[in-house]
Amino acid sequence: MNLTMIKALCVLYGLLIAVVVHADETITLVADEWCPFTCAENQQQGIGVDLARKFFEARGYQVVYRTAAWAEAIRLVRSGEADVLIGTVKTETPDLLFPDYHFSYSQSCFFSPVKTDWHYSGVKSLQHKVVGTINGYSYGTGIDAFIAAALKLGTAKAYADVSQLFSALHSGEVDVFINDRKVAEYYKASQDIVLNYRISGCQPLRKLFFAVSVADPQKGKKLIKLLNTSLLRGLSTSVVKNVHKQYGFHRI
Repeated sequence: MNLTMIKALCVLYGLLIAVVVHADETITLVADEWCPFTCAENQQQGIGVDLARKFFEARGYQVVYRTAAWAEAIRLVRSGEADVLIGTVKTETPDLLFPDYHFSYSQSCFFSPVKTDWHYSGVKSLQHKVVGTINGYSYGTGIDAFIAAALKLGTAKAYADVSQLFSALHSGEVDVFINDRKVAEYYKASQDIVLNYRISGCQPLRKLFFAVSVADPQKGKKLIKLLNTSLLRGLSTSVVKNVHKQYGFHRI
């Protein structure tokens, strides 16, 4: 047996040991329904869920995925009732543990009726507009402050999901809504009806992360180490990109 074969067998043995060690451990993933990043539990489950399953199951963990309202999903991870929150940003849940690497990008854009010539040019351009948002979502510091004030004044309205946002726009209940671009495009592709809208401006791209509970520090550090290794490999190869392609997106 030559040296190369011995090294290969050692690597394989190490991987088998890792799988056996974690075989009885369960990782609970949680998110709200925010397709294509995180979808319903009983269908194609989303980019983030598919990647997390791939990473954790490769190390022998049992994986459970739950959906909840976003505020509840955050609470579950903070309390330790779930292990990993999918699809957050560092400014939104700074008290959780974050890996060094993201799994996708989010870009919040403004959607308006196709016939309008309005264009987003900062929060001042939203004055005199009724703005639709998703309840509990963060869109960035400046936008969040504006929306919080507008909700109190009644010049912004919060909805449960992207389908409600499109309905509100088409009925004239709102003049414009803000939502993630991938989410809107994925929803449009899934519908048989024509959705007439235009993108009237966008916020900068934001990195989307898995975030790990701090309720069990030892477990949290172990999961972060696993995610760092898996994400670095996935981003430097085609793993992350290929999962995006399965949902119709050729760039992360």
